[in-house]
Amino acid sequence: MITGILLFAKGSISNIKITDIGITETSIFGKQKEIKWNEIKDLSFGKVSLELKIVSSNKNIKAHIHLIGFQELVTKLENKTGKSRTEMGIPK
Repeated sequence: MITGILLFAKGSISNIKITDIGITETSIFGKQKEIKWNEIKDLSFGKVSLELKIVSSNKNIKAHIHLIGFQELVTKLENKTGKSRTEMGIPK
């Protein structure tokens, strides 16, 4: 039951914010991680986990495919990094 509560809290309390500077994730505990557009080293999509992993040299942010605004995030990443959905591994 505790695991279910934590998973629900992660989905409803944490969020990802897209800005002109980069991507900021706020965790369920209020901690923020920011990755600037020029710091992105890798983008990969897990076919089992259904999460897009955005990696910099010392941080990573995961965005689930069912996240509200996921398609807008992918479009912004395509524009800022030059990688296509296919190169990220995201199915159509």
